[in-house]
Amino acid sequence: MNLAVCFPAPLFESITIMDTTEVTKTKPAHNPIVSLASSSTESTPVTPEQGDQQMLAGLSERFFCQLDIKPLIDDFFVVTREHIPWSSMEFNCSRLGVTMSTGQLARHSLEYDLVIAQQELGQIRLTRGRMFTNKEISLLEKLLTCLMYPLRNAAMYYQAIESAFSDPLTGISNRASMNQALPREIQLAHRRNEPLSLLAVDSDNFKQVNDNHGHATGDNVLKTLTQIFQDCVRNTDLIFRFGGDEFIIALPDTTVAGSQDVAERIRHKVEACKFQINNVTLFLSVSIGATEIIPADTFDSALERADQALYKAKRNGRNQVFCL
Repeated sequence: MNLAVCFPAPLFESITIMDTTEVTKTKPAHNPIVSLASSSTESTPVTPEQGDQQMLAGLSERFFCQLDIKPLIDDFFVVTREHIPWSSMEFNCSRLGVTMSTGQLARHSLEYDLVIAQQELGQIRLTRGRMFTNKEISLLEKLLTCLMYPLRNAAMYYQAIESAFSDPLTGISNRASMNQALPREIQLAHRRNEPLSLLAVDSDNFKQVNDNHGHATGDNVLKTLTQIFQDCVRNTDLIFRFGGDEFIIALPDTTVAGSQDVAERIRHKVEACKFQINNVTLFLSVSIGATEIIPADTFDSALERADQALYKAKRNGRNQVFCL
């Protein structure tokens, strides 16, 4: 049974409640706007409504203190379960690529589309073995009003962080991200006594592509190369755009011999790629420097050695892999 419940703007623009039973009857929730008026004095008994308002006001303040979207949703899961028993709960925001879930799916479900000021913030879904009561639905909607604005703030913060550490052209991590992530990977490899290899990849004669065919074509070449890199590495490997047409690929738990295999796979796939532009076929190639970190390595020393290996691959004629 599907019901649309409208909240006073701008809290929710629409909420869809879904229950798999055929006999559930729900009523629109009362206005869940939380009053922030001062609480009663000690001599005045606190009514259940006032108690709910105080609880919701406290939750709003608690949620507003959290800018990280995943801990915020985790906290909401915990708070909701304290008041409404459920078997599973899921949050999904395809726009941000964030999905979180816990518990086991059950027969009856409630689903909410979270929208504020025409901005989609995601969906919340709860399930359990027995039907949700009208009282529980009303309380859940009040809890969601406490979540909405903190969730919008967290989503904006998440996007800002993603933009700061992502390359806008290719969508992969940028140099700022590498400067944070790679030292951590090196420290981890040292601590666990595990291999870690780096590939420095550079497109051959990329300047000629820009000069002869324009920067738009050059941008498309970089996107094509990025896709090839992603196709050739594992999900656990890290790809960074270092700058211009140079990329750094970190291969955890990979020796220099293994990194050479990956590098050759990339090189062959790029070499086989035919890039069409205005009835002209461009043949691409890359030079790759490979190195494995050693116990004495720092972030700078490992990166410098990978760059030296790349320089030797270029100097030896391009379109090849050199290990150092």
